[in-house]
Amino acid sequence: PDDVFAPDFIWKGSYDYKGQKQPMSLTVTSFNASTGKVNVTLTDSSTEFLLSGVYKRQETRLTLLLYQMRALTYSSLGRIMEESWAMDGFVSISIKNA
Repeated sequence: PDDVFAPDFIWKGSYDYKGQKQPMSLTVTSFNASTGKVNVTLTDSSTEFLLSGVYKRQETRLTLLLYQMRALTYSSLGRIMEESWAMDGFVSISIKNA
């Protein structure tokens, strides 16, 4: 649905890091409906990733690329600087029973 790209919409989820699930949130910072351009902030407990990409409505595909990263805690700075990073993943809907 179009409203998932509304500014300040938050997707909650997790990612795997070295075999362990890490909680994260993805917040939409801007979306241009005519071009499909999306800017988001992915945040976990220690790092913030700024991502930008394009949503292709006909393919229902969202591709995001990292353009800035910063440590939210001092201890994560070393981890960021020492490792090479790549992000690849899928977004899927999670339906919870009431």
